[in-house]
Amino acid sequence: MRNFKNRFGKFIALIGFVITLLFFASDFSGSPDYRFLFAGVISLWLGIKMSRSSKPPAKKADRFRMMRRNFNREKYYAEQEEEDQDQY
Repeated sequence: MRNFKNRFGKFIALIGFVITLLFFASDFSGSPDYRFLFAGVISLWLGIKMSRSSKPPAKKADRFRMMRRNFNREKYYAEQEEEDQDQY
């Protein structure tokens, strides 16, 4: 359901963009029809809101996993050495 809502929101935003372009075309012709502008802006806003609210969660970034593992290992070894020195 989440994926459908996201895709439908993108579709509504696309329709809103086209309707807004129709307003600019009517304005260029000399007789602007403001209903196109209002309908386009409202559907564009609604579509963006729908597509963003139902966005699937992002994957966990594994770009620097080896670096994190190495840094954590060094931190772990440093803590172990401190504990060993405290024991003597």
